[in-house]
Amino acid sequence: MKLQLKFAIFNTFSKMLIIAALFIFLPTIINKVVYLHMDNRLIGKMEKALKIIKKGGIKEIKDDEDCYFGNYNLLKEEYILVEPTDKQMGNYSIDNGYRNLEGEVLPYRIISRTVVYDNQIYILEIGDGLTAIQILLRTLRDYTFKLMAIFLIFTLLVDLFFSGFLLAPLNRIINKKLKQTKHPSTFDFSVSKTTTKDFRYLEENINEMMHTIQNAFNIEKEFITNVSHELLTPITILQSKFENLLSDPNTSEEVSEKLLESQKTLSRLNKIIKTLLLISKIENEQYLKEDTIPLKGLMQEVIEEIEERLTEKNISLEMIWKEEHLVTNGNRSLLFTLFFNLINNAIKYNRPNGKIIINAYAEKDRFSVEISDTGIGIEKSNIEHIFERFRRFDKKGEEGYGLGLPIVKTISLFHDIDIKVTSEKDKGSTFKLIFKA
Repeated sequence: MKLQLKFAIFNTFSKMLIIAALFIFLPTIINKVVYLHMDNRLIGKMEKALKIIKKGGIKEIKDDEDCYFGNYNLLKEEYILVEPTDKQMGNYSIDNGYRNLEGEVLPYRIISRTVVYDNQIYILEIGDGLTAIQILLRTLRDYTFKLMAIFLIFTLLVDLFFSGFLLAPLNRIINKKLKQTKHPSTFDFSVSKTTTKDFRYLEENINEMMHTIQNAFNIEKEFITNVSHELLTPITILQSKFENLLSDPNTSEEVSEKLLESQKTLSRLNKIIKTLLLISKIENEQYLKEDTIPLKGLMQEVIEEIEERLTEKNISLEMIWKEEHLVTNGNRSLLFTLFFNLINNAIKYNRPNGKIIINAYAEKDRFSVEISDTGIGIEKSNIEHIFERFRRFDKKGEEGYGLGLPIVKTISLFHDIDIKVTSEKDKGSTFKLIFKA
């Protein structure tokens, strides 16, 4: 998930918590405010009613228009009740309750107290209707929920825009310095415009780090070139001398055998040095990518090249390739080496009378080539290490240097090809090459 989206979601979530708290507690607060207001009104009405009773008696309450009561008003939002009782109350009480007025049971906020008049105890009740208040609270909750949803969506959009604006320099740095840089030699050292000190500090350190990496790559390139030359020259001279000694009739049979063994060792060393030099040149992008390569045709050339080895081990090869795919801006020689090494491995680690299947197909914006064999397979714990140099997991069998798959990996990276490996011990392996369209 991108940092911009994380910022927006975090800000929206924090605001959502605040709104949710308001949504939960606001009705309670409103209830308390409304009831406090109603209680003050009821206390005022009770005091007014007591004054009327003290002045004119119980009957005056119902006749006083200023008091504004009567038994109940027309809309039944207020009512007053005076009736005899035999229980004395110490002071007034206020509570919610239901009253039946003309067969209709309605909720009220009620203030009650007892009054002594003419040696008779009366209970005096004054009520304010709660129906309107309850409807108001429900409406308020509904609108609060709707407003909260609208506010959250609006907040998310605003946060996305604002965080995108703030993080724009960081995104430019990531795109220019990281995503678009395939090799240190292509790194862009230009400085992005930003007023944020942290982003400027980050870019300066990335530039400084890439200067160091570029120097290291140049040193490595020069070192490998020099070392390869210094090693290959004496090896070539030694091989030539050994050949001369072998062709000399005075060389004994025992010496000839030792010379042949030495020649094999030199030949092996020569191949390792050339392979390492090849990997280094690819990694340092010393090869051009100017070819347009039809993959099906290239694969057929590889199969023709390696057909003799297939016959030797009696291995059958099936190619399922329905449509051609062109690789542009590639290196034909390197891609030939990539296919050759994979099929060569599929033969080397296959069983006699085994099988190799090459399956090529298009999927969305990708083109995949799968090379499967019925060989000895690879342990799951070893799959992540198979592209490491000089790592060989099969110590028996044919001679190898552990550099075939590292070359495959290096060429794949050079051409931006993804590799996926699946394998099952004693059942076979599948190498899937995924080419971008």
